[in-house]
Amino acid sequence: RRIVKEEVGLSQEVANVLEWETTMGGRYRGATPGTMIAGTGGDLLIADDLVPDRKRAESEVFRDSLHDWWQDDFMRRRNPQPGRALAPTVLIMTRWHSDDIWARVVKPEEWLVRRLPALYDPDEEDNLCPLGRTEKDQPLCPGMWSRDDLLSFKANMSAYSWQALYQGLPTSKAGLFFDVTMFDCEH
Repeated sequence: RRIVKEEVGLSQEVANVLEWETTMGGRYRGATPGTMIAGTGGDLLIADDLVPDRKRAESEVFRDSLHDWWQDDFMRRRNPQPGRALAPTVLIMTRWHSDDIWARVVKPEEWLVRRLPALYDPDEEDNLCPLGRTEKDQPLCPGMWSRDDLLSFKANMSAYSWQALYQGLPTSKAGLFFDVTMFDCEH
């Protein structure tokens, strides 16, 4: 909002934190998942960090509720666009859980997907880096966290958390390679 105010200017008529309008007529409306957004529509929908923490990410009830909100409320607010069916949608998020909203709604053949891992790994399946990184363990934003910083974080947290929070590759909490709960350990 501050950047838009400085660069474009904000209308004095609609200028609160959750809803504002530029002097050129563009409008922003913020909403959190689960809040009522009926009666509004958009030419560009942006969903940013819909899951605020690990606790909610682990909750199947929360994930189901978020999915219902996404399908029944959020995605129904896309205005028709000239030359295309509905307004584009952008989903920006930390992949906290393997059954998150991304896993439930994103079909790679229908979405342009850009995963930005903290440390680049050319051996991963989707190894094309949109930022042009080519070397293993090259950091995403070296001005913020160096390679050594990130490797230190990795060494001091579980693989489960590292993969989700820094690499964008959530795994099963039961195990990275095998779901250990499926083994019969009595025989």
